[in-house]
Amino acid sequence: MATRRETSEHAAWLLTLLLSAISLLAAVYVAGNAQRAPSNLAWILPFTAAFAWPFALKDVVTRYPVFGAVFTPICFTRYVLLPCVQAYLGDNGSVYPGIATPEDYSLAYQLMVYELVAVCIFLRVYLMRSHNPGPSNLTMSRTGAGLEAGLDARKAGKINFGYWAFIAVVLVLVATVPSSLTTVSFVLPRYDYGLEQTQLQSLTAYLVLVAKNLAFVMALVSLNSKRKTGITVALSILVTLLSGCIYVGLNRSDFLLSMISSVLLYAVVVRRHVRVIVTLMAIAGISLVIIVSASRSTWVDPTATALQNLAFTLQAYTGGVYDVAMSVVAAHQFPDYATIQTLVIDVVRPVFGLNMILKQYDLIYSSIPFNWVIYGTDHRAQIIPMVGEGYFTLGPALAPILSVAFTWLAVKLSRILSTTSRPEVFFFVTITVLRLGFMMGQSATIQMNDLSFNLFVPLLVIWVNGLVSGTGRMGRDAK
Repeated sequence: MATRRETSEHAAWLLTLLLSAISLLAAVYVAGNAQRAPSNLAWILPFTAAFAWPFALKDVVTRYPVFGAVFTPICFTRYVLLPCVQAYLGDNGSVYPGIATPEDYSLAYQLMVYELVAVCIFLRVYLMRSHNPGPSNLTMSRTGAGLEAGLDARKAGKINFGYWAFIAVVLVLVATVPSSLTTVSFVLPRYDYGLEQTQLQSLTAYLVLVAKNLAFVMALVSLNSKRKTGITVALSILVTLLSGCIYVGLNRSDFLLSMISSVLLYAVVVRRHVRVIVTLMAIAGISLVIIVSASRSTWVDPTATALQNLAFTLQAYTGGVYDVAMSVVAAHQFPDYATIQTLVIDVVRPVFGLNMILKQYDLIYSSIPFNWVIYGTDHRAQIIPMVGEGYFTLGPALAPILSVAFTWLAVKLSRILSTTSRPEVFFFVTITVLRLGFMMGQSATIQMNDLSFNLFVPLLVIWVNGLVSGTGRMGRDAK
């Protein structure tokens, strides 16, 4: 009789073979419709993906399921689905018509292949060097959400004085700046988010989010630190739903990350009725994303078809070939800004604390010339994709280095998910790892901003809590 691990491995191989077969069929379709694609090299994306699944991406899903759960769909959308849709739509699917040349698109396709190959080689080498992943609190299984946990919820509830003190400080800030709550969204994003905000309002809103997350972790642990009953499980489901629906941000991804991370912590701590809550959250999540998509007009062109609008949206969120091509154009049109100094600004400027200081200076980061190319103005609606940012600041040879660096960070943080016995650490690292799964469609600026708010600040609070409570160590249990 096959063990659970063997069954999971077989399932992973079946999924890998299916994805490879779909990718090869997609390559054939795109090659047969090359005249309708932005470049005759469009087929190379799904063709490369067909070999990437068995070479490295399968092991990412099995060894680092949280990261793989986001990274794999992003790769499939970017390298397989979008080329097919773009080949089908032809010129009707062009997002920025008349800006880039066929040569720009050809280079963009080559950069995207270079990025995927570099990331896969890094992952294969890293996985080969780490034969023994060590004890795991998070492994693939057939039960519930596909996760089983070895965390002991009782250990995290010993002393939380520092957390309560932090929440009290945040409440004082909210009382001082009540307008900061207008930037906190519940289910649907607030469309006035980011408009005429002061630095104190923005800071308070993010601290409210950190306080909410800490309160959620403490509530979930408290409810399940003793004997689990029907009432405690029902209350756990309720607080999980509430936590998932409260977030700060404009994007659908902000809502989805909040929901997914909350459900994962529920699966780890409660370990009861996981399949039920995952099903309910999946239904709610899909429904709410549809509602959010229908209620927003940023990516909707009333003259376009539903398929065109879907292609535009997927293109924006995954950093498709049109955005990469715009990065190439930006590098050619604004060579004075296409330097490593711009990359330093990209990485340093969004970091918590530094962003408040550097925001006062008129610094040019890579997304600005990128948007100049698209809009011809200072309108900054688009995010430069990571490989485009690498090309813009480091040149073609080092273009994928940012993607490789953030992949390394993702797998390192994923190891923490497999070793920590602190639910609060697990929760905040989960949010960060999930966000890193979007990296190919985002810039280093976005990732550094999220890292500083979703990881650096919470871990600082956890560290301070360890000091004031006498536990001393952030990542281990108090003795």
